[in-house]
Amino acid sequence: MENIGEFITVLPSSQVCALLQRSQSSHQPPLPTQYITESGTYWPLAVLNPIHLFPSIIFNQPEHLHDIVFVWTILRKFFPDLLTSKNLKSLSTAFGLIKGETSSTAPTAAILTTLIYSWAFKVQDMSPSAIITYENNNNLDSIESYYPKDSYIEVNGVNTAKTIIGNALKQRVENIDNDVCEADDEDAFFVADLGEVYRQHMRWKKNLPRVKPFYAVKCNPDPQVIRLLAELGTGFDCASKGEIEQVLKAGIDPTRIIYAQPCKTNSYVRYAEKNGVKQMTFDNSDELYKIKKLFPGAELFLRISTDDSSSLCRLSLKFGAAMDATNNLLALARELDLNVVGVSFHVGSGASDPLAFRKAVQDAHTVFEQARNFGYYMHTLDVGGGFCTETFEVMASVLSDALEEYMPKNIKIIGEPGRYYVANAFTLACNVIARRTVEDPESLEKSYMLYLNDGLYGNFSSIMFDHQNPIAQVLQTGNRSYFNTLESCATLEGTEYSIWGPTCDGIDRISASIRFNHNLDVGDWLYFESMGAYTKCSATRFNGFTDSHDVIYVSSEPGVNALLEITETLIHPDRSTYNMASEKDMREYLLPSDTPPRNQRRRYRDHLTFLPLLASALFLTMVITYFSSQSIHRYRESQLTAESLHQCAWSYLEKYEELLDVKPIAREEFLERQKVLAGVLGEDGVDAFIAEPSASTEYFGNVSSAFELSERPFLVILDREGGATLLVPKFESGRIGALDMVFEEEKKRIVEWREEENPYEVLRREMGLKKVVLDEHVRFMVAAGLQDVGVDVQLMSLEMKELRAVKSETELDILRGVNEFTVQLVRSLQKCIKVGMSQESIVEAAEGLFTQAGVGAGFWSIILFGEQAANPHGGGKGRVLRDGEFVLVDIGTSLHGYGSDVTRTILPSTSTVDKELMNMWHLVYDAQTAAIEKMNINETCSVVDETARNVIKAKGYGEFFTHRLGHGLGLEMHEHPYLNGVNGEKLKKGEVVTNEPGIYITSSQATKLGKKVGFGVRIEDAVLVTEKGGRVMTGSRAKSPYEP
Repeated sequence: MENIGEFITVLPSSQVCALLQRSQSSHQPPLPTQYITESGTYWPLAVLNPIHLFPSIIFNQPEHLHDIVFVWTILRKFFPDLLTSKNLKSLSTAFGLIKGETSSTAPTAAILTTLIYSWAFKVQDMSPSAIITYENNNNLDSIESYYPKDSYIEVNGVNTAKTIIGNALKQRVENIDNDVCEADDEDAFFVADLGEVYRQHMRWKKNLPRVKPFYAVKCNPDPQVIRLLAELGTGFDCASKGEIEQVLKAGIDPTRIIYAQPCKTNSYVRYAEKNGVKQMTFDNSDELYKIKKLFPGAELFLRISTDDSSSLCRLSLKFGAAMDATNNLLALARELDLNVVGVSFHVGSGASDPLAFRKAVQDAHTVFEQARNFGYYMHTLDVGGGFCTETFEVMASVLSDALEEYMPKNIKIIGEPGRYYVANAFTLACNVIARRTVEDPESLEKSYMLYLNDGLYGNFSSIMFDHQNPIAQVLQTGNRSYFNTLESCATLEGTEYSIWGPTCDGIDRISASIRFNHNLDVGDWLYFESMGAYTKCSATRFNGFTDSHDVIYVSSEPGVNALLEITETLIHPDRSTYNMASEKDMREYLLPSDTPPRNQRRRYRDHLTFLPLLASALFLTMVITYFSSQSIHRYRESQLTAESLHQCAWSYLEKYEELLDVKPIAREEFLERQKVLAGVLGEDGVDAFIAEPSASTEYFGNVSSAFELSERPFLVILDREGGATLLVPKFESGRIGALDMVFEEEKKRIVEWREEENPYEVLRREMGLKKVVLDEHVRFMVAAGLQDVGVDVQLMSLEMKELRAVKSETELDILRGVNEFTVQLVRSLQKCIKVGMSQESIVEAAEGLFTQAGVGAGFWSIILFGEQAANPHGGGKGRVLRDGEFVLVDIGTSLHGYGSDVTRTILPSTSTVDKELMNMWHLVYDAQTAAIEKMNINETCSVVDETARNVIKAKGYGEFFTHRLGHGLGLEMHEHPYLNGVNGEKLKKGEVVTNEPGIYITSSQATKLGKKVGFGVRIEDAVLVTEKGGRVMTGSRAKSPYEP
C-alpha cells in the first residue's frame, strides 16, 4: 500500500460482520450490536453505518475518501498511543492493514472498528463536507443523497472555504502598516486553500473513475500541492529535468512520473534514465533516434495531433504527430527495437469543446490498431489535459463515453490535469502602491490609475501567456475589509480605475477599465480569485521585482489535515505566523476532549431525538421568510445578475472591439452608386427613381432611414441624368437641408411645397415626370398621389433590387466586422451565463455590451429558454434558466447602418442536456452545413432552402422546420433575396444571406412524440455567396452548444 489514493478493494458487508465479531474476541471494549440497526438512532453517516460505510471505507467509490480521512483524524487525535503501539504512522498504513496486506489484519481491523463505534457518539462538530448526521438512514444509494448537488463545502449554511480564506487574507493585511513596515512586508501574497485541491480530486474520481490523474507540474509547482496530490495517489506530468527533480525530492516513486515532453534535451533524457523515469512521449523520428541512443529502455507514448482550436492555449501547433505519420513512426520504433506502450494526446490547455476528446480517443484507437501490425500491444492511453472546472462534468461525460466505446477495459487510462486542480485554489492579494489622477479635459470627470505591487511580469503573467482576465475585487480600503461582499465587486457605475503593475513597461496593465463604489488610494488592498494556474510559475524578476511571493496555506477540508499530518504553519518560514491548525472553521479536531461513561451514551443519543422537530421548525421558518421576501428582492437580484453578467462577458469581449474598427462607406462610393442607378433607369426608359427615407435612400445618398415619416411626404428623387431632387415641406426645408446627405452639389436641388399645395403636382410640374420607379418601401399614399396627377408608376425591377443585394468590398468589410463581433458577444455571454439567470438579465446584459462597444443597444435581443424556443421568435417573459435547458440567443445590431443577425443555441458551461437534444443540435448544424455548401452562384434560392430542409426531413423532423431558410442582410436586417421554397431567383456572387435552419417542437407536440418537453434549436450565420459555395461572415461557425 503506497498511499490512500490507491485503494481499490471493496470489503463486503459479510466481512464487516466478521470484523465486528473479531473485535469482541480481541478483548476490546464491547460493541453493542443493536447500535448497528436500532431504529430511530442518529448515526453520523460514514462513521456508524456499517452497511453503507465499510464498503466505501475500503474504497473503490472515490467520493468516500472523505470518510476514511475523517476516521483517521479521530484516531490520531484521541488514540495516539494506540496508533504508535501498532506502528500505524500514517493513514495509508492504517487502512492498508484493513485491506489485508499484512499478517496483523484481523486484530488491527478489530481495534479500528471498535474504536470507531465505541466513541462515535461524541461526534458533534461535523466536517464541512465529509459527513453529516442522519436518522435511520442505513440504505443510502449514492453520495448525492447527503452531499448537496453542485456544492462541495456548503453545509448548514456555512460557507467554510470563503470564511477561512477571508480570515487569512484579513489577518495578514491587518498586520501591515504601510507607513512604518519594512521593505517588502507589503508584498503581494497568496492564500491557497488545499481543501479545494482535495475536493477537485474527489470530483475527478467520481466523474472519471477510470482515468488516473497525473498532475501537470508546470501549471503550478507548489510544493504543498504536490505533497497533497502525492498522498492522494496521483501521478505527475513533468516536462523538464527541474520538474522531475522536484517530484523525486518529494519522495515520489519514478514510476508515477511521465516525462510528457515530445522534444527533450539530451542531458535531461540521461537524467531520466539515471533516476528510473521510464515513461516519456515522442512525436517524430528524430526523437526516436535520440531515445534509442540515450535511453533504449524507455516506455514510449506516441503523441498524436488533435483539433485544439477551441482551447485557450493551442499545443498541436507545436507537438503531436499527424495521423498520416503515425504508421511510419511505429514502423521506425519497431526497427529501432524501442518499447512503445501507449498513445498520448492533448486537446489544448483550457479546452472548451468536449467533442475534441471524442475525436482524439477515436484517433488513438486507430493508432492502437496500427500498433498491432508491428507487434506492439499497447496498454496505456494518456488523454492529456485541457480540463477546466467550469466544464468538467461535460468534458468527463463525453470522454467517458468515448473511452467506453473505443478503449477495452484492460487499457489503462491516465490524464494530465493541471489548471483543473489548482486554478480556483489560490487567491492573490495585492497592495496599491501608487495612484495617479486622470481628468477628462471635456467632461472634467476624474478617473484613476492604480499601481499594484504585482503585474504582468509577476503573477499576472497568465494574462499574456494563458489568455486569462483576472477580475479585481476590493479586499480592504479605509481600514475596512470587504472580502466576499457585494461591496467588493466591480460595478457599472462608480469611480473608474485602470490597474497597472509596478514595472516600467507600458504593457504592464492588468485592467483597462473597472469601476468600484470606493475611493481607492495608496495602501489599500485588492484581491484576485482563481489565480492558481500559470501564475507564479511564469513570474519573472524583471526590474528587480521578486518572483517569489508568500503563500498562506489553509484548508477547508479536515481530510487535508489528516493526509498531510499538519501540525504547524506551512507558509514561508520568515513571514507571517498564521497557523492554519488554529483556524476555528477548519474543524481539525472533530471530537470533544472528554468521553462520557458508557451509561451516559444512550442518554446522549436520546437527547438527540428532539432535533428533527427543531430542524423542521427552523425549516418552516426559513420557507416562510423566503417567500415573504422574494418579491422584494427579485428586482434587485435581477439587476445584480444583469450587471454581473455584463461585467463577466465584457472581460472576454473587450479584446474584440477592434473588429468594429472598419471604415464607413466613402463619398466616392455613394456617387458611383448614383451613376449606376442612372444607367439602369436609362436602359429601362424610366425618368426617375423615387423613395422615402429608407434603406434605399441610405444606400444611394446617405439619407438616413431613421428620418421619421409623416403624412407630409419627403421624397428623394434620383433621375436618369444622375441628378438628385428632394421634395420637402417648405417649413421642414431647413431641417432636411442640414442632413448629412451625399450628392453632387451641382446636380442637387430642393423642391419645396407649401401646405396649401398638392406635393405630387408640384413635383410633376417641376421635374416633368412621366414614368417613375418606386422604391419597394414607398407608402401607398405616395403611389396613389403620383398616379392621381398622371405619373406612370412602376415597381422596382429585379435588376434594381440586385444593386443593393450585391455587396462591395467596403460593405463586406463592415458586415464581416459587425457579424464577427456579434458572434464574439454571444460567445462571451455563453462563458458567463449561469443556471438561475432570468431572460431579462441576459437581454439587459447583451444590450449593455452592444452599447459599451459603441454600436447602440442592438436591433433586438431575443433570449429563449427551453420550451419557449419552440416559438421561433419567442413569447412570454420572466423565465429563469433551469439546468438541462438550451438557451436560444438571437441578436443583432448595426455598424455604419449595416446589420448583424446571429442566432446560437447554447448551453452554460456547467449545464448538460440529454443525448437526444444534443442530437437535435447536431442535426440543425448538419442542415446548415449542407446549405452553405450549396450557396454557389447561379444556384436558386429554393434549391438552397430545400437542401437544408431535406437534411432535417430525412430524420423525421421536416414538419418542425417551420420558416424559410434565410434572407438577405445589409442595410436592412431582412432584405432581398429571400431563401424559401418558392423563390426561383438565382444567387449572385457578392450577395450576403443568412442561413438559419431550425427545429421547433412545442410541449404538446413533444408529448405526442414521446418526448419530455418542448424545445427549439436554431443556428444562424451570415454567409457570402461565392463561386465555390458559401463563406461565413461570422469568423467561424458554432462547434457545439458550449462553443457557439
